[in-house]
Amino acid sequence: MVIEAIEATVPALPGHVSLEYSCMYCGSFYGHDASVQQVATLLNAGATAPGVLHFGRYFIHCGEPMEETEEGISGLDGPVGSKDSPSPTISIRTRPLKCHCGFRLDVPL
Repeated sequence: MVIEAIEATVPALPGHVSLEYSCMYCGSFYGHDASVQQVATLLNAGATAPGVLHFGRYFIHCGEPMEETEEGISGLDGPVGSKDSPSPTISIRTRPLKCHCGFRLDVPL
C-alpha cells in the first residue's frame, strides 16, 4: 500500500484526516476519512527501513524528503546454490536516495 495524500477533512473534524492510498498489488485507489491514530498505526507498521517514512513517491528521513541521486543498479545475491555452483548475483534497477545526514537507501524501480 502506498499513501498518496493525507489532508484535513472538509468540514474539519478534530482528530481525523482525509486519507488517499493505492494498492501496489491490485492497482486500486481508495480515499476516506480516518482517525489520526489509525493513520499513525498504518504509517508505523510498514516501515521501509528503521527511521524512514514512505509517503507516496517520497521517503522521509530526519524529518525531510530524501534526495534522489541518479538511477543505479544494485546487486542482490541469488538463492544459495549447490556446493559445485556458486549462487548467482541478481541485478535490479534502483533509485538511490540520500539524506543530508549521510543515510542512504536504494529503492527498487
